[in-house]
Amino acid sequence: MMKKTMLVMLAVLLAAGGILLGSAPRTTGASRAEAAAEDAVTLSGIVTEVREDQLLMTDDTGRRLQVMLKDTTRLEAEEPLQPGDFVRVTYNGLMSRSVPAIIGADVIACHRLRGTVQEKGEGSLLLRVDESTTRLILTDEAFEPGTLITVCCESTEGDALTALYVRGPELCGTITGVMEEGFLLDTGSEEVTVLLNDDTILGVQPEAGLAVRVAVTGAMTLSLPAQYTASLVLLQ
Repeated sequence: MMKKTMLVMLAVLLAAGGILLGSAPRTTGASRAEAAAEDAVTLSGIVTEVREDQLLMTDDTGRRLQVMLKDTTRLEAEEPLQPGDFVRVTYNGLMSRSVPAIIGADVIACHRLRGTVQEKGEGSLLLRVDESTTRLILTDEAFEPGTLITVCCESTEGDALTALYVRGPELCGTITGVMEEGFLLDTGSEEVTVLLNDDTILGVQPEAGLAVRVAVTGAMTLSLPAQYTASLVLLQ
């Protein structure tokens, strides 16, 4: 009789356990994706080096980052990434404490246009991309007509685009000397002085003998040698 009673109680407990287990919340693929989306973080900055499985970049705060490319990383770009590109990187919010800090990219977005300034207005530039295409670029950056610039936007579709980043014309050459405020650059046709400031992004530390690309802001000075202010310095 006691054995029969114990079997009945065991059956009841198993049934109750089945009810409890059946009522427990289950984590589905959809809910995991929703949780990941809530934790996602997007940051932006300038690519300073492109490697096979990673990017080096400097974000908007001046922090250097190593962005790892995963098999699942989605690239939203019309062309391959290159140093000097403005990118927006979405990742899961996890970042190492190393220097540079390391993150794993889920999405990398880069939409750029390169063209010549045709007209400049208040808060805008008319950019000629090719012989048949012009775009109105909404930006506070001021470049003279005839200047070749690169513009990064949310998208390259549409007649009027809001600029996220504008990179000015570039100088290429070899560093011949380094000074406290910048360096001397031999462009092949002349030697110019390149000035650095707190906003200049250095993809490489200037040293004599290095071949570099320099994005400059504004026009050169009329001094001898001519002076430019750099927004970006990269290896050539």
